[in-house]
Amino acid sequence: MVHWYQGRAKEAEGIFLKARSDLEKHSGLDHPKTLAVVNRLTRVLREQGWYQESEVTSRRVLEGCEKSLGFYHPDTLTAAKNLAQVLQEQGMVPGIRGDESPRIGGGHEKALGPDHPRTLAAINNLSILLLKQGKYIESEILSRRALEGRGKALGTIHPRVLSTIENLTLALEARGKCTEAETFLLRALTARESAGGPVHSKVCETLQHLACLHEKQGQYPQAEEAYERAYKGFSKTLGEQHFTTLECIRRLKLLREQQPSPESTS
Repeated sequence: MVHWYQGRAKEAEGIFLKARSDLEKHSGLDHPKTLAVVNRLTRVLREQGWYQESEVTSRRVLEGCEKSLGFYHPDTLTAAKNLAQVLQEQGMVPGIRGDESPRIGGGHEKALGPDHPRTLAAINNLSILLLKQGKYIESEILSRRALEGRGKALGTIHPRVLSTIENLTLALEARGKCTEAETFLLRALTARESAGGPVHSKVCETLQHLACLHEKQGQYPQAEEAYERAYKGFSKTLGEQHFTTLECIRRLKLLREQQPSPESTS
């Protein structure tokens, strides 16, 4: 560590590499001590401009921390922060290489600043793209960045903030962070009900998303209640024969058919 702080990154790299090798042999790849050393190694690599190596190592550390320590352990959060930093310093859409690597924010961040609305819109759009590509870690990181910036600039109940929350919950859900996804969805639901009333189409969309999340976790009574509320709202705002309304009632019926009967659970 002393070598690193004194600016002797190359020597620090050698020390961390040896420490990693020793710890992997004696403690294993996913031992907290091993991961802590590798986490420091990623930062040394990044400081020297070895961005691809740092990115690969950062992903390895993050996966190991999530596996052995959990999503919300301080070391896991530090690993996620390190990965975000190396991706940002590369200036590329995470996970895309070569000629297919458009710059984050299209240069907006350099030209306009990190919290300019156009910068945040570009970051949000990239998070959606990454979500569709199945790059859930990167999507989550960028969604959190967009949410933080938009929340400060626009307030917690602005439609763009709530839309960003919806995107973030999809990434969280895909990564198994269902409890946090539910917390964000409930936050969006409360804000949308306050702004548009209980049967607004956006309220119903959020309710349906919440119902799907409950269903995924086996929380069938909560899922049924959310589907019912969404269906009633869609029926009033869109009509009973609208595609969205019909899809909602289809999901509700399917849920009821698949629920274990009281006799089978007693």
